[in-house]
Amino acid sequence: MCVLEEGPDRSRWRRALVIAALLLAAIGFGWLTFRNGPSSHPRPAAVIEEANGRLEVLIGKGYWRQLLPGEGLPKGMVLRTLKGANSSLRMAGGAVVRLGADSRVQLVAADIRLEQGALDVDVSGVQPGSHPLEVRTPFGVIRDAGPRFEVRCDQAANPPLRVRVREGSITFEGAGRSSRVAAGEELAARHDGAVMRSPL
Repeated sequence: MCVLEEGPDRSRWRRALVIAALLLAAIGFGWLTFRNGPSSHPRPAAVIEEANGRLEVLIGKGYWRQLLPGEGLPKGMVLRTLKGANSSLRMAGGAVVRLGADSRVQLVAADIRLEQGALDVDVSGVQPGSHPLEVRTPFGVIRDAGPRFEVRCDQAANPPLRVRVREGSITFEGAGRSSRVAAGEELAARHDGAVMRSPL
């Protein structure tokens, strides 16, 4: 009985085919995993609803990428609008946050941190049982808020922070103190921590 031995070239070719097939399978599985969004890709912290002008996300030290409506963003992302631009985000809990021009924010868990610029917030669409939206600033935190209020933060101004309540009320916590502001009122926070309330 004659047995044909497999030559070294054919053996190497077969091993190469097996390795290539395994690599293709791994790539295909990874693509499906990314596309279908498993547990390693949790629900986004916010989704871009509108982008009038240029809205950008920080993707590396000094590098920004333009965002388009429909894109979802995980927590931790830093966003900015450029001059003359404004954008609208729907937060995971259902609140709608509109960014004014020259604004910079960070998505912090289910909340948003305003570093500079302006926000117009509408929490009327927040889903029951969802985490209530908090707006964090360098001067304090706005919580128990709704349904509509505006926040303006300009660290070069005096006062640097203003909160205008259009409907409902908000609680502002800063410098170890808590202030309640009702509809038709404005809160101004100074650099030294002092807080003033006045009619709109």
